[in-house]
Amino acid sequence: MYINAHILRKKMDWLHFGFATTAIGREKVAKAIQTKMAVSLRGYDINEYPVKYAKCYQMLWKHVDQVHSISNYLLQKAYELGLSPDKPSCIIFPAISLPPIHKSDFSLHDPIRILTVGRLTSIKGLSYCIESIAKLKEGGIHAQYTIVGDGIEYEKLVRQTEALGIKEDVIFAGILSHSEILMLMRDCDIYVQPSINEGFCNAVLEAQAVGSLCIASDVGALPENIVNGETGWLVQSMDANALANSILNTVRLSPIDKRKVSNNARTRVAKSFTIDTHLKSWNQFYQT
Repeated sequence: MYINAHILRKKMDWLHFGFATTAIGREKVAKAIQTKMAVSLRGYDINEYPVKYAKCYQMLWKHVDQVHSISNYLLQKAYELGLSPDKPSCIIFPAISLPPIHKSDFSLHDPIRILTVGRLTSIKGLSYCIESIAKLKEGGIHAQYTIVGDGIEYEKLVRQTEALGIKEDVIFAGILSHSEILMLMRDCDIYVQPSINEGFCNAVLEAQAVGSLCIASDVGALPENIVNGETGWLVQSMDANALANSILNTVRLSPIDKRKVSNNARTRVAKSFTIDTHLKSWNQFYQT
């Protein structure tokens, strides 16, 4: 009662928990205030939390009135975790404001600039990209890999760069502002998302919106984010050799082919992942 007092005194048509994990322990609050309950499924909710706490959503699945998922992949995983297929559900992809800047120069830098944005955790697969940088260097390709973000894997990843002899080639940039990240996305030669799993990944969406050439693992909802061979490229996850080869193939493309993929990516984001489209989907969600 005390913890949920700020909710219990409200009068509303819908009580919506933006993350499934935040609804745990509050599964009956909507019923108590005689309103409908919605819940959103995001990467952490489905890919990580249930691994630690099995059957954590049993009560939530029973009491929720409608489910929102940011990808088809997460919704299917929720079914595997016990959500009934008969429960009303809707997929509304993440949305972004189209950045005012976009990539226009596709000449290669020396060294090649590779970028990843994400938490420094094991699920982001950063160690595999670091290994691929070492493999490229062994083959005579010099790359500079910038990682934007912070997390518990920082020291482990630094030690890996030292062991592979590429400490000077990997930059841990820490946490940067949104505008700084967009500039890095525009100026990099390739954006890489080497994740072991992803619920969708807004960073990949923004990189495409800027026109970056994107390579991502073929896991989770990343195949819903990138159209392989058209707006970017998908590679087998946890495979440094495959990633290194994909990077090599991408840098060898002609400027015309690079520009085509870049334009495809930016056009698709502008068409399908804008704020206006997002808002229309939410209006329909609450009116259902």
